[in-house]
Amino acid sequence: MTSELPCEHLDGGRLQLELLLDDWLGTAEAIVRCPRCQRDYLLELLDIHGGRRAWRLAPLDAEFSKRLIHDLARGSCDVNRAATEVHAVKAAHPVTRFVVVSADGSLSALRLITTERSQTSTSWRDLSLDGQWLIAYA
Repeated sequence: MTSELPCEHLDGGRLQLELLLDDWLGTAEAIVRCPRCQRDYLLELLDIHGGRRAWRLAPLDAEFSKRLIHDLARGSCDVNRAATEVHAVKAAHPVTRFVVVSADGSLSALRLITTERSQTSTSWRDLSLDGQWLIAYA
């Protein structure tokens, strides 16, 4: 099983996009990889303020990540399959207390924030995305 701790390269580093799962004025949900150590993560939008974005961070088990990327890239005739597979990965890799923040919404020059407790697991679509988290914590 994967450690909950993110790699040391994230603070001030960058992430490369492996698979965009959802987009809303930029990356909302994605499988990303640290280009230095090849560690995979699930990013989920937490807040937006101007050009700044904050994403919840969940380190992924390499096999889960590889399988999900493969399965979603090849497609399926079952319209519910992709959502079911993403849900299974989220269930196996719960939201952590780590958040990455970008000053311009890109996946570079990131800042890693460690919070006192895990972030909400509420879908980003149900969050206010009004900048309040970023104003208070970042």
